[in-house]
Amino acid sequence: RLPETWPDTSALMLKLARPLELQGYRREWMDLLLRGVDIARTLGDLRACVQLQMYIGRLQMLLGHYDKAEQSLRAS
Repeated sequence: RLPETWPDTSALMLKLARPLELQGYRREWMDLLLRGVDIARTLGDLRACVQLQMYIGRLQMLLGHYDKAEQSLRAS
C-alpha cells in the first residue's frame, strides 16, 4: 500500500516541512523526514529523496549541527 500512497505522502511532507520548522518542531520533524528519505530511496523516488534531504540539512544547520548539515546537503 505504501507505493500507492507515497506520492501524496511525500507531497504532504514537503508542504509541511517549512511551516513545522517555523513552529519549532525541528527535532521531531527531522525524525519523520529521515524516515521519508529511507522510503523515497526504497521506492526509487529520487526527487523526493533530494528535497527531503535538503530540508534535513536545513534543520541540522538551524540546530547547530553544521557537520551533519553539510553531509545532508552534499547527499542531496
